Amino acid sequence: YVVIENNKEKIWAQSLETGETRKVSDNEFSNWYPAFFPDNRRIAYSSNQNGNFQIYVADLETAESTQITFGDSNANM
Repeated sequence: YVVIENNKEKIWAQSLETGETRKVSDNEFSNWYPAFFPDNRRIAYSSNQNGNFQIYVADLETAESTQITFGDSNANM
């Protein structure tokens, strides 16, 4: 789910089994449209970390995010 903190959108995940919550996107950028991978270990989301909105994948176990698209505009957002 998305929470607004300090005027920026942050992505959080919550375990259905334990109720534990974890911040997925811990940065100073806007982060939107989280979607779980079928393995429930990764989340894809949109973020403007490089100035344009791109797709990132966050690993929920390691808390590492990887940019997977590299377009140069927000034209399709």
